[in-house]
Amino acid sequence: MLIAALACAALVSIALIGLSWPRRDDAEVSAFMLLALGTALWSGARLMEVVTFDMPVRVGWAKVAYLGIMMVPAASLRLVLGLTRPELNALPVVRVGWVIALLVAAAFLGLVATNELHHLVWLDARFVVIDGVQRAVFAHGPVFWVGTAYNYVLLAMSLVLLTLPLTLLSLGFFLLVINAAMIGLVASLMQGMRVDTFGSALATAIIVSIVSGIGSHFARQ
Repeated sequence: MLIAALACAALVSIALIGLSWPRRDDAEVSAFMLLALGTALWSGARLMEVVTFDMPVRVGWAKVAYLGIMMVPAASLRLVLGLTRPELNALPVVRVGWVIALLVAAAFLGLVATNELHHLVWLDARFVVIDGVQRAVFAHGPVFWVGTAYNYVLLAMSLVLLTLPLTLLSLGFFLLVINAAMIGLVASLMQGMRVDTFGSALATAIIVSIVSGIGSHFARQ
């Protein structure tokens, strides 16, 4: 099932790139093509990783997948910003932000490519048998979690911009829903962190918002 889903995602993404090619000069279309390219790289490399049982080869495909992993959040934010607030792209601070995002992605990918020298992205990679099935397990290093947090921040910004009208109509409640969803995603990745229900995630989002508001109040004093 996973193999079929990954193959479908990669093929559909490639088809979307081909269909969008005639309008590639449009800024929003080019951002969409980057998003589709990132999805194709991520899905395709993940597919090859799943069907490979040689660990060095699997690690190589995992490194290729990180190209897509770093492209998708940034391209999503660029696309959403162009569709919802295109005038912001002309601001110098936004342009500087895109340069910084490019440098961050390049630095992270450089660390991924040279992980064997420092083991900051993953500490170890090995095969284990889970429920009678051989699976690859990566012990992640500190840079992995920094990169994960960075990508989730970009995705959260995309969701906030995309759902801003709904957030305004709900008097800000929908923003808590977004925060709860992001907390659930982080919990699914972090060992030792459990969020069993959406209600728990929502309660956590409310607590985080209150603490953040109090901290911001005192910071302005």
